[in-house]
Amino acid sequence: EKKNLAEEKKNLAEEKKNLAENLAEREKILAEKEMKLVEKETYLEEGKVIQLKMHFLRAEKSSKLEEYSEDTMWEEAEVKLDGTGFDEGGRLFSLDGSYLKGVIDDEDPRELLLYCREGFNKHWQFLREEVIANGALGWIQGPPGTGKTMTTLSFCFSQEMSEWSVTILRVGKDKMFRCIQTTGSKRRWCTSNNEMAAKLTGKTLSGWSEGQKRLVILDGMTRNIDAHERVYEECRCWRDADRKHRRLVVVTSMSSRGKVKDEEDRSNKLRVHNVVSWKLDEYLEAVQHDELYEVVEPMLDVGSSTDVKAVKEATKNETEEERVRQKFYFAGGSCRYMFETTTAEVIYSLDEAVAGVSDIPSIFRGHLGESSPTAINRLMATFYHKGKLCWMPVSRYVSTALASKAEASTLKRMISDYGIENPAVKGCLFEMLFFEEVKRNGLSLTFRGEREQPVERWDKCLVELFNPNEEQAGSLPKARTCFRPVGYLQGGYDAVMVDREAQKVEFVQVTIAEKHSLKLMYLLEALKALGIPAGNGWNLRVIFVTLPTNLKDFQIEPAEDSGALETYGWKKGKERKKAEVAALDVTV
Repeated sequence: EKKNLAEEKKNLAEEKKNLAENLAEREKILAEKEMKLVEKETYLEEGKVIQLKMHFLRAEKSSKLEEYSEDTMWEEAEVKLDGTGFDEGGRLFSLDGSYLKGVIDDEDPRELLLYCREGFNKHWQFLREEVIANGALGWIQGPPGTGKTMTTLSFCFSQEMSEWSVTILRVGKDKMFRCIQTTGSKRRWCTSNNEMAAKLTGKTLSGWSEGQKRLVILDGMTRNIDAHERVYEECRCWRDADRKHRRLVVVTSMSSRGKVKDEEDRSNKLRVHNVVSWKLDEYLEAVQHDELYEVVEPMLDVGSSTDVKAVKEATKNETEEERVRQKFYFAGGSCRYMFETTTAEVIYSLDEAVAGVSDIPSIFRGHLGESSPTAINRLMATFYHKGKLCWMPVSRYVSTALASKAEASTLKRMISDYGIENPAVKGCLFEMLFFEEVKRNGLSLTFRGEREQPVERWDKCLVELFNPNEEQAGSLPKARTCFRPVGYLQGGYDAVMVDREAQKVEFVQVTIAEKHSLKLMYLLEALKALGIPAGNGWNLRVIFVTLPTNLKDFQIEPAEDSGALETYGWKKGKERKKAEVAALDVTV
């Protein structure tokens, strides 16, 4: 019994010990919970303090903005009405520099000359008929550099708008905001920032008296930028208060308006006008006007402004057409790049934009816009085909740069995606594919006609630009080289394959068309520029490269300048039969 009592006492002591340990553990846990609770209470208190500070900061900021709005400094000036209007039978529009002060960054803007291309006249017609006469909310959109802003301003400051007072609101991605008001020969302007843009807009527009004709231009609008949206809403509400006397036009470089709300558009009576990119013939027509050419001539500087070997040797003897064609290779459909920017600056801007492209197919589909984080609008050009708005790279320089980033399979898939309804887009892609295959992998061509070996393999080689209007400096490269003419829409060929060792020269015309012209004089000029001697020493070929679906029925039109290549072994009248047709496979 004594032994049992001792065992029981021992067990009780063990249980007491365990209870003590459990109690200590629970006390420790409770202490930790209590500490966390204290930390949380402290955090909440600090949060309340931070919220209170933020409230006071917002109030202080709002107060400062209000104070800044009250003290906004307006600059005023007279405008010269007699220096504005049409010249040369309505082909040029002259806008005095005094109108542009505050609109552009130049402190002392010069007179602006605008060429009145077809798009200019359609732009004016839209503003005159849809906005002014019918009271629509005008939405003008198109790629950068197509003349949207300046064409709109030319209309606003024209004689037919003399009864209207105009306010121009310029919002930008640089967080700067400009407001310019013009009434008759008086104008004033101020500069602010996007944070107070909406408040300044509301105050400025509310200061106008009722019942008078007022027009507001919101320039640079970009969706999904809160400051821009708030300014737009102020303008829309202002217009809605008196639609009889008030008009609103939005000018934007967005590729589209994004999600369209039909009911809202009907309520706003919204109308869209798309501004298309410039075409080569429009530039060529513009520079025929001496007054305009004198202004833009310094920008047609391909020979002196670029390090491209092929065009460094350009001379002062080049015609206006030759200089425009060379610059068009880089500037393409952007009038700003063509007439307002040096070639070196164009190349830098485009290279920077291309470096930021992650989705090449979107450039062709027009899915990118300024509201998209991946948008590079300056790389894009727009045009109409059969009533449908289409997108493609702004220039051949951009096409080449984009192609160098894309896999051949990507280009082939894009060619398959775009059918005959978009031949310009498809043709651009097909040409991109040809040059990239030549440069990267080499290519195989399937020739038409009875041949022992219908498939001909071309090894990859270097692709170089060259100016067909200038003789090549030095001798031809030792290795086989593909020369690509820098002049846009170079007649007769897209590439010249030269193999000095084999004494072989091949002119290649890349086309998706069902038939094509054969212009021999252009080939002769290229042969002379490349320094290839006449005689029977060199083997001369002319090859039309087309799609496999076109190979069988492709037609070569009668040769122009027949006999031009007789000294190179091509008999007069036999050129059409001697030219060859081959297909480049585009299947993935």
